[in-house]
Amino acid sequence: MEQNKIHESTWEAIDRIVTTEFRTAEQAPGTLIFLHEAARQKMGEPICLAATRRLSEVLRPRAPVVLTTGAGGPPWLFKGETDGPPGLAVLARALSLGFGVWPIVITEERGKGPLTTTLEAAGVSVLPEPLARPRPTTATLVPFTTDPAQGEREAKAFLDRYQPAAVIVTEKSSPNRVGIIHSTAGKAWPPEVDFARVDFLVHESRQRGILTIGIGDRGNEIGFGLIEETVRRIMPWANVCQCPCAQGMAAATAVDVLYPVNISNWGCYAIAAALAILKGQADLLHDPETETAMLRACVAAGGVDGTTARQVPVVDGTSAGVQVAIVTLLAELVSKVVNPPRKAVY
Repeated sequence: MEQNKIHESTWEAIDRIVTTEFRTAEQAPGTLIFLHEAARQKMGEPICLAATRRLSEVLRPRAPVVLTTGAGGPPWLFKGETDGPPGLAVLARALSLGFGVWPIVITEERGKGPLTTTLEAAGVSVLPEPLARPRPTTATLVPFTTDPAQGEREAKAFLDRYQPAAVIVTEKSSPNRVGIIHSTAGKAWPPEVDFARVDFLVHESRQRGILTIGIGDRGNEIGFGLIEETVRRIMPWANVCQCPCAQGMAAATAVDVLYPVNISNWGCYAIAAALAILKGQADLLHDPETETAMLRACVAAGGVDGTTARQVPVVDGTSAGVQVAIVTLLAELVSKVVNPPRKAVY
């Protein structure tokens, strides 16, 4: 479907759906609007459109696309969150179905179980490279160093080998301006909690002109370096943290397209919805049944709610019913554009 035939209000509606706040007093309510507006000013257009338009310009059949997630760690988030894996799985599915790309997935060793089962629940097989490359809707998990001293070297070698069309990062912890990774509460994760240092991969990708997209919700995730000044001004603990570095939890890693949303999964769903509209394929966005299956699979494999750290089908303190409702709203919007009802003549 030609972009100029789609009214701008459609893209604005997608952004509004996924930036509706569902936050408690402890989750910095009232801040998302400022994060989103700062990113929107950088893009100069609705963010879902910016991400989708730029993706459509670089994607080609069987091209590798890097997708990565992973926030927090033991003991509270012992295998990761329910925010991250579902969003990544939805993008892997949409990009493969719509463009025929090969998703390369990166996360920490502790998060592979929940991420794999979530991908499979979304209908994306997880197989090694020789089997994955020729198959549709099949992703491959690839390791990446957790040692910052090896990050630059490994990033260059990784990009030399795979030459991805894009790197998409969702709900992925970023170091701050002095290289320390923090929780949203402004506490540094201890050294024994390792993180796949894909911040080096993002930086090197930008140096090479490879499209980078970051999706996050609180300002400490990869991508928010694009609006670091705004994050430091409005988010609790962003400018001065609760650890000896005293440099704040604000992410220092920037991307080409930043999508601040209420829950990171929702930003991925919004991009899938926008891709569905742009391609004229409504099924690029998953359905409510798949959303429920993904969330259950993620939890059964060890994913926990990022707010309470409970192993329950909740995302950032928001119920499974709300996740389904967001998908339903986006799907209805997609349907109205791609398959409009026949107007009665009277």
